Amino acid sequence: MIKNFKLLICFIFSLTIYSNNLFSQTLTPSNFVKSATDKISNANNTQFSFRYILENSNEKIRQEIEGKATLSKSNYKISFMGITQLFDGSKIYTIIPENEEITITSKSDESEFDFDLMSMMNYYNDNFDFKYDITQQVESKEIKYVKLIPKKNGDELKNIFIGIFTNNLNFHKIIQVDSNNTQVTLQISDHKWNVNLSENYFIFDSENYPNYYINN
Repeated sequence: MIKNFKLLICFIFSLTIYSNNLFSQTLTPSNFVKSATDKISNANNTQFSFRYILENSNEKIRQEIEGKATLSKSNYKISFMGITQLFDGSKIYTIIPENEEITITSKSDESEFDFDLMSMMNYYNDNFDFKYDITQQVESKEIKYVKLIPKKNGDELKNIFIGIFTNNLNFHKIIQVDSNNTQVTLQISDHKWNVNLSENYFIFDSENYPNYYINN
């Protein structure tokens, strides 16, 4: 579950390297997705709550958790499942209060944390076709979905669906469906922009965890 969630967060990061015009009916699906990243890439930071859902009806599996994320350029702090993960631009800190344990890893040590933004976006552009999908109304607000379809058979991901509010270009929902029909959904809410964060918000201080075992 944690790995799938990280992939979704990584996908959001991979989109933030582009800047485009505001939404227009004439935008291609890929440019519409890129345009939704303007507010993230140009903002000092963004903060949102999320609901993460993993389900497979065939296996009768459904898992749901809620959490909160703060992103600022390449830095992030994510809290979910009683765990906080902090990335300060070079190292990743996984803080587990239940075990009083902190694991410190370098960005290059774990590929699933390796946010090589250009490479990831190039991967999606090279390996997926973008097309418009359904349009929904949620509380009188229009959400337009873009469907990403693998260009080659055999890809682990069957489809990706990205739902974006057309009025303000905020992300609403990202859905990944794999080849085993397992569906992973990241639903975003309570989006805030340019929050007043402390200067050390993304800085790890071991003095705040005097009794913790630190594994690095």
